[in-house]
Amino acid sequence: MHEPGIEDLRRRAREAGEALKEVEVPGFDVNVIESGVVTKVTISRDGSAVAVFVDLTGGDPSCNFCRMINWALWSKVLLAMEDRLRALGFKEVYFFDTRTGFEVRKLGNLRK
Repeated sequence: MHEPGIEDLRRRAREAGEALKEVEVPGFDVNVIESGVVTKVTISRDGSAVAVFVDLTGGDPSCNFCRMINWALWSKVLLAMEDRLRALGFKEVYFFDTRTGFEVRKLGNLRK
């Protein structure tokens, strides 16, 4: 299989960033790039996978109901971002919390 060159990977990263600009933050008239929700996008060496670093802080951390509602909304945003990136041909899409470095999991039943 042909390994993409550095320019190909840079192009793929720019395409990913442009695709993510189409995803809006619910309740705000701003996309996930301009709002700072997406802090970094990296592409695997073979160009088949993308890692998106996100900052999902917000709401009142001590309010369990707020956290549940907040997580449901963010899960929908993550699914929208994943759809955009898969439409570009990425086979694997990963999300990582910018602050902790841990992988962020989506609520799987939101596609219904």
